[in-house]
Amino acid sequence: MSNVDLLQTVFPFHIALDSGMRITHHGPKLTRLRPPLKVGDAFGEHFRVRRPPGVDGFAALASRLDALYILEVIDSPAELRGQMVRTSDGELLFIGQPLTRNLREVKALGLSLRDFPLYDPSGDLLFAMQAQQTTIDEARALNERLTQLNDAFRRYVPQEFLRLLQKESIVHIKLGDCVERRMTVLFSDIRSFTTLSESMSPPATFAFINSYLQAMQPVVGRHNGFIDKFVGDAIMALFDSKPDDAVLAAVDMLRALDDYNGGRAAAGQGPIRIGIGINTGNLMLGTIGGEDRMEGTVISDAVNLASRIESVTKFYGVDVLVSEDARAAMLDASAFELREVDHVRVRGKTQPVRLYEVCVADPPAVREGKVATLARFAEGLAALNDHRFEEARALFEECAQACPLDKAARLHADRCAEALRGRGGKADAGSA
Repeated sequence: MSNVDLLQTVFPFHIALDSGMRITHHGPKLTRLRPPLKVGDAFGEHFRVRRPPGVDGFAALASRLDALYILEVIDSPAELRGQMVRTSDGELLFIGQPLTRNLREVKALGLSLRDFPLYDPSGDLLFAMQAQQTTIDEARALNERLTQLNDAFRRYVPQEFLRLLQKESIVHIKLGDCVERRMTVLFSDIRSFTTLSESMSPPATFAFINSYLQAMQPVVGRHNGFIDKFVGDAIMALFDSKPDDAVLAAVDMLRALDDYNGGRAAAGQGPIRIGIGINTGNLMLGTIGGEDRMEGTVISDAVNLASRIESVTKFYGVDVLVSEDARAAMLDASAFELREVDHVRVRGKTQPVRLYEVCVADPPAVREGKVATLARFAEGLAALNDHRFEEARALFEECAQACPLDKAARLHADRCAEALRGRGGKADAGSA
């Protein structure tokens, strides 16, 4: 008995294919399912591969010999289940049988139980193992897809936000989930951004904003913070541990800005400046919106105050301002050479707020000048708050002479002079 005769006897539903995907021989029972079938026909004239998905052509079939194959019989409800093997002469051999679940389906195909070969139980075990492997492959592909989706969601909803809400995944988030925490808020903004953007096209504006934000984002993460949201060119970041982390992040953001401006200079562009406000207080983190559209947000007066503080950095000519609540909560405020710059009433607050400048964030020459006059500046501020304008003016003039780039000292000296001329009451920054 030849090999072909043996195959036809043992595997009455087999299909042999050459490298051109033409049928070289097949099981005799196949013509019961597909009467036009004959040797020499193209495989695709009679069958389609439903599983594994996307597998077609000789090379593709040969690369998945370990898979469970399910072939659809064209113009027939029949499907064949089996596997591909490679023969010694280089052909592919599909070994299988009709996929049926009960006797009714067997009869519907025009077959009987006598048409099915009696396989060794190990054959079914082999098919089961192959099916399991295919399922594992599909599960791996699904898991990879889920990982990609989780990574995409993480770009929109920070993992830290989920952690604070005690949620394992974004799928567990519900509308109205919220938690109260005492945290530190860092708010930064590019100065004169509106004027700057007016000279750029919309695509150039977006390219500029993204290049700047990409330079700033890693800095926040390095200091145990996370960015809650971007508001145009502005950054709002949260720090759950201690205010010191937020101040360290602010100092590093200014250093990163120096590098960023170096790149702008090389491209023939002018430098940009930013202001940073830092405040500590109680926050409500949660989800707002509707069932079909919601987002995570932070609701708190502490956030508003951080934004207001950032807005007055330009007024005092400083890069970083820290609130008195943030300063009081710091573990080592002395490390940042803080200097109280004013006691002001910011917009939205009924009580004045003490604001502290982070001198360590200044260029070395400016920093040295301010640190050398810390005591004199503090004395001048005390005299100013006590309406001793002549004494305060002299102290601030001394500070301004020691450090010509100390804009806050010059500002206070001018305000004292104005008060002495009778055009002001208590000199302060007014509403910021």
